Amino acid sequence: IEETLLDLEELQVQRGALDDQDRIYLLVRESGWSGSTLWLVRFLEDGRLDPAFQMHALESGDSVAQVLPLQDGRVLLAGQFERRGVQTRCLKMVKQDGMTDEAFLGGWFKEWSYVAAVTECPDGSLLIGGDLTLPDDEDRVVTVMRLDRVGLRDAGFGGGSGAGNEGYYYSAIGSLVRLWDGRIV
Repeated sequence: IEETLLDLEELQVQRGALDDQDRIYLLVRESGWSGSTLWLVRFLEDGRLDPAFQMHALESGDSVAQVLPLQDGRVLLAGQFERRGVQTRCLKMVKQDGMTDEAFLGGWFKEWSYVAAVTECPDGSLLIGGDLTLPDDEDRVVTVMRLDRVGLRDAGFGGGSGAGNEGYYYSAIGSLVRLWDGRIV
């Protein structure tokens, strides 16, 4: 793995995060003669690449706004990822070993939706913010939504549809912060 990073012609750090075990996650862009690739890599606290974490390559069109290590060891990537027709996946879950967590079901919204901010609640649920249109409701723009651990919408938060600005397009949440007392702003 280290040789792969050392051989890169140009390496740009895009995003970073630190987990509760002092491991560093970096989202880096590799640029070379054949184009560029976005990688999620994990470093141990002594600065060495973690051999237990397979470097995770993202697709060339993927855009990542935030890297969030979770309490259970997984890493949530927020932004804009694969597209299927008029739907866009805005969340991607990576397992502790660096592989995609296919069991994570969340993150599908109407095209052009984008998750800009995520935070983990004390109970393990996820609060996401951005500019989101639900796949089953083309007129409702959602700015904040809560998902359970597998990515399903929390029916107890905003009736399962989240909180938003009906009829107000271009309204979005840019960041979410969990305070020391558990409140989120």
